[in-house]
Amino acid sequence: MVRPAFLVLILAFSAALFNSCGGGKAGTSSTTSTGASAEVLYLISNGAITTYSVDPISLSITPVGQPVVISQLQSLIQLVTSPNGHFIYLLWSDMNSSAHLSVYSTDSSGVPQNPPIQTFAAKSLFQLNFHPSGKFAYALQVDSSNGQYGSSSSAEYTAYVRLFHANPKTGILEESEILEGTYGPNYYWPVSLYGLSSDGKSVFLSYNGAQGSAFLVRSINISSGVLGPNVNLFGQTGGWQTVNQVVIGSKLLVDLDQQGASGHLDVFMNPPGKSKPLIHCTSAMLALCQSASGLQLDPSGGYLFLTDPSSLQTDIYRIDLSGRKIGNTGSSLPQTTYTSGFFFSPDGKLIYASLAIDNSLHIYRFNSRTGQITPSPNSIPLPVGNVALCPATRNE
Repeated sequence: MVRPAFLVLILAFSAALFNSCGGGKAGTSSTTSTGASAEVLYLISNGAITTYSVDPISLSITPVGQPVVISQLQSLIQLVTSPNGHFIYLLWSDMNSSAHLSVYSTDSSGVPQNPPIQTFAAKSLFQLNFHPSGKFAYALQVDSSNGQYGSSSSAEYTAYVRLFHANPKTGILEESEILEGTYGPNYYWPVSLYGLSSDGKSVFLSYNGAQGSAFLVRSINISSGVLGPNVNLFGQTGGWQTVNQVVIGSKLLVDLDQQGASGHLDVFMNPPGKSKPLIHCTSAMLALCQSASGLQLDPSGGYLFLTDPSSLQTDIYRIDLSGRKIGNTGSSLPQTTYTSGFFFSPDGKLIYASLAIDNSLHIYRFNSRTGQITPSPNSIPLPVGNVALCPATRNE
């Protein structure tokens, strides 16, 4: 049976919401390029991908090209873009619940081109994270002993970390014959891929084992993609611990621990080691440090986005390390359709938010020097039903 004491680590991904975009990185995920670049947004709904061009200056958003229909697509698992935006990788399942991974090239506007240049069976594949170099990617495969993914007490789960080598010129993936890790079997989901560090030297995983829950870090051989051993980053592997929300940035790690009246928010250096938190925020400093229902760290690592559970408004707070406090910038996002219903562009300069007032996607320019946001003049009405969004930057 499932252990009643088991508490799942709730991850605060930088790409949250109904956003099924993958390839997350802890901290800034921008890709350097000497050529021109274009901001692109993909909207996936009703078996089709619609491409939008986003102007970071005017904040206008315009559909480009024709929607690309994915034949036989029943449900989307994940959409991932290559670091340079020249290829998209689609994890999807068909009418028979069989999973596939399809690779599409994109034109100069970022529009994916039919037919896909590669499609292969992707049984039990749930996550795909690209290395910043674009030369390889990591995927998470989770198998169940009874072949089902429900709450059956008889099911045990085993997770595998798989390495794929990618050709940056053609986009083609080739799987390594050697697994990069096996976790489980457990009566619960053993591990999840959190993302990669912005320098491409580490991969982070959230681990759920018989002895506790923790975040792990594994080093990356940047030439081969091979992973180093598991190292405990945060949490406990030798005893049960409640960890509600954790975000990992390039320089900081933030833990929002919601335990009733004793709830608090701690800011650590990354890696935290055994040192005390740089900032220990309780309700005496800020009420949301005890009660926030959503937590995100902007890619620059200088600001916390905390969602009020009653109003669902998200307030923006500056992390003041020298003063050891969290300061309100006076800037906020209106109520979104989901808790933490927003996500950042790859370079961290834009925020995409689905607002409850009109069920539309709005864009904001984010100033990482002041913490202020500027709203876009137009928005995208979101279709009813299952919708996925993925921002990307296409570099020439």
